[in-house]
Amino acid sequence: MRILIHETTWDMLVGKIRSGAKPYENSWRYLTRIHDIYIQFERKYFTRLFFLLTRTNNNNNSELATKLLSKFPSKLCKVFFVNSGSEANDLALRLARTHTKHKDVICVERGYHGHTISTLAISPYKTKKIGIKNDWVHTVSCPDMFRGVHANLSEKDQAVKYSNQVRDVCEEHEIGAFIVESGMSVAGVVLPPKGYLEHCYKHVRRFIDHCVHSSI
Repeated sequence: MRILIHETTWDMLVGKIRSGAKPYENSWRYLTRIHDIYIQFERKYFTRLFFLLTRTNNNNNSELATKLLSKFPSKLCKVFFVNSGSEANDLALRLARTHTKHKDVICVERGYHGHTISTLAISPYKTKKIGIKNDWVHTVSCPDMFRGVHANLSEKDQAVKYSNQVRDVCEEHEIGAFIVESGMSVAGVVLPPKGYLEHCYKHVRRFIDHCVHSSI
């Protein structure tokens, strides 16, 4: 079991062991290995610390999940704790594919969604530079209102034009998920035209119900 220990708490524990003090017989003891030293210690020292493993006995995770869910629509009733945006998007892909039984993913040009093998594959900002192309990845144009392929149109018309590319891919392929950033920042700051995301979600949900809202 690995445990995050504050420096002052560590010093206190080492001092307790060196002084020969023994834990109370009825105390709840944990056994952990830190810097190759095994220590038995009392639970009271760690009531405010987070364990790295969520399956260990700690109420902080469930309390935080409950507070988060209170802010969401009732339909969103599950919380997964992960250690990075890359892992979050990787897990989102796995969940979507498990549900839809389809592997293909729609992503947006210049998008970045992480550095795991699967999230890197759907990050055109990275893969385009090194020439990686996967047949299950379908890239649509970046909805750049100022430098994009539809920059000469009004904002409203741009939202329709760009989102129609998502619709077309959904009609031509069996899609497992659509992943998009609400505002791109890695490849330069790009905010999509108003209505773009709503149109995209509407098109995707005609075929599947998995839109991954990414932000890394």
